[in-house]
Amino acid sequence: MSDALLEVRGVSTEYHTQAGPVRAVDGVDLDVKRGEILGVVGESGSGKTTLVMSLMRLIKPPGRILGGTVLLDGEDLFRLPRSKMPARRGRDLALIPQSAMRALNPVIPIDKQVAEAITVHQRTGRKVALHAARERLEEVGIPPERCRAYPHELSDGMRQRCVIAMAVANQPKLVIADEPVSGLDVIVQARILRLISELRKSRGLSMILVSHDLPIVAKVSDRIAVMYAGRMVEVGEASTIFEKPLHSHTKALVEAIPQAHAPRRRDERE
Repeated sequence: MSDALLEVRGVSTEYHTQAGPVRAVDGVDLDVKRGEILGVVGESGSGKTTLVMSLMRLIKPPGRILGGTVLLDGEDLFRLPRSKMPARRGRDLALIPQSAMRALNPVIPIDKQVAEAITVHQRTGRKVALHAARERLEEVGIPPERCRAYPHELSDGMRQRCVIAMAVANQPKLVIADEPVSGLDVIVQARILRLISELRKSRGLSMILVSHDLPIVAKVSDRIAVMYAGRMVEVGEASTIFEKPLHSHTKALVEAIPQAHAPRRRDERE
């Protein structure tokens, strides 16, 4: 069995604009190892979100995927009939989106929303799914008495925990987190990042963590991939990226970090 859970080769995606086609992702190669958190970092417009939406085949017109291969546990997702992708999303490949409030249905209690995600992919009764949903919510730190709340009754951090519970409810092979702490205050950010680390340890979670914030990515990632202008310009161990960046754009990202917020080396964190 290959050490790589995800193998991405030559993925390209473009958007058609009035000024002509724009290549948002340009021949990207990427690997994610089993049990690894890979951080994907880059400035706004670098192609990070387009890349992860391409991996999940969620690109909508006027965008289109031009080509490439995406092997998830040996299966090429780009060669699957489009009708079979919804079954893969949520079961094998799950997404934690940027905005929890937009991802949650405002008129359904959160336990029922997580239960619905379970029944879509598992042959189980409603009561069993609801019980499992509450267990998942408690696992991410939602107290039992809050499991029946509506999204507007929860804080930003608790809503983010809900979408994380929904993403891991079916024990997916790979979770993609697209700016999972964007817009949250620094204390809540730290708690969500701690939760992600705990889930990786307890579940053997494999994840792509996407962010424009290099220090945030470095706190939980094993390796970091740097995107610039639609290309993957550098990939390496998190400590190496900071101590010995090779690409000029990576160097610029590192130099832009205030010294007080610079990540510690791995040996200092342990």
